Order: sequence, then structure tokens, then C-alpha cells
Amino acid sequence: MKFKKTALCFSFVCIILFAQLQSFALTVDHAINIDSTTPPRKPHKLNKNQFLLQHGSDDTSRALIRYYYDNYQINKFLVAHSGGSMVISAGLAGLIVLTSGVNGLAFLLVLLLAATAYIAALFFVITSLFLLDSNRKSLYKLVQNYKEGKGGCISNCRS
Repeated sequence: MKFKKTALCFSFVCIILFAQLQSFALTVDHAINIDSTTPPRKPHKLNKNQFLLQHGSDDTSRALIRYYYDNYQINKFLVAHSGGSMVISAGLAGLIVLTSGVNGLAFLLVLLLAATAYIAALFFVITSLFLLDSNRKSLYKLVQNYKEGKGGCISNCRS
């Protein structure tokens, strides 16, 4: 029975570490050798440099493009790490419950880890929504509306 608990705990820790490594891998920018001179089929499928070259005609449009890409990188980082910390907190709480039960100091530790997992889950959901909301199509529409003199797309950006 003791061996089964140890094996279960070891596999649980391995799953948690694997999930954290996967979330870290999402945030690392991999150097992809793509020819940036070839435009993609859809006009909103441009990378940062292509957006700056094609639509960065003045300071304001360049600032919008840089702000979008910086904000996107920050949100991607936050989603990955809040998801990883949520998994680790919940996993550690489950590990403590499996090994020592819930009594005394272990109860307080499990309660603290569960609260941490809850806050990380809430943060994960909020930053995921921000990440889904900030896409390149919205940036393209915003830059196009700015170029055409329509101003920023506050109400009709998704149309």
C-alpha cells in the first residue's frame, strides 16, 4: 500500500512538472525562419515587422502596432504562467491530502494552496479572455480605420 501511494505521488509530481514545462514552452519565442518579404494571403496575417513596414506610415500607427505586439506577448506570458501556477498549486494540495490527510497544519497548507490555485485560475481566465480579444484582425481593422480617418474602432471593431 505504501508503494502505491509513493508511485501515485511520483506520477502526480511528474504530471505537474510536465504541465509547467509545457506552459513555459508557450512563452518562449522560437526563431522561425520565415521570409518576411513574402506577404501572406490574408492581410491581417502579418508579423510585427511586416505590419510595421506595410502599415507603419506615421508615429501613431507604429505606436499602435508596437503596443499591440508588446501587449500580446505580456498576455501570452501571463496565461502560460498563471496556468502553470494553478496546476502546481492544485497538484501540491492534492499531494498533501494524499500523503498526510487533512489535519492541523496540513489543513492550513491545503487551504492556502487551494486559495492560490483559485486565484491563479481566475487570473488565467481573465488573461485568456484578453489574449483572445487582442488578435491581429482587430489590429488590422484598427490601423485601416486610422488610415482612412475613421478614428479608432471603439464600437464597430468586430464587424
